[in-house]
Amino acid sequence: MRPAAVVLCLAMAGLTGCGDRYREAIGRQVSMFEELTDLLSQVKDASSIPSVEDKVADRMAALQRAANGAASLSPPDPNQARVYEEEFGPRLKTAFERYRAELMRIRAMPGGAEFVDRIGKMDAGKLR
Repeated sequence: MRPAAVVLCLAMAGLTGCGDRYREAIGRQVSMFEELTDLLSQVKDASSIPSVEDKVADRMAALQRAANGAASLSPPDPNQARVYEEEFGPRLKTAFERYRAELMRIRAMPGGAEFVDRIGKMDAGKLR
């Protein structure tokens, strides 16, 4: 699964959590996704890819750990789930759009397609 799909699924799965603990967990996941996108924005050319790639792998692992913690919480009632969706949905959408734009920008530069393919193969679902 591509990182974008993994992150989006993890964040959306977060919308079924419980109470303030889950609000914190969802916020943490969205923040980590934003940080991942910020890391990708640091890729300026082929020479900047190696230093960013290691950081992306670390961020993906941290995001998975946060998602694992969120998944252990009990789901809220449907009204609370809607509150979470309203609270975090726009921020997540913006982060995801930025993420996709960064991937497209990087893919167009020399060495960028290979980098995007490598991070696309990072299977965050297996990180523990």
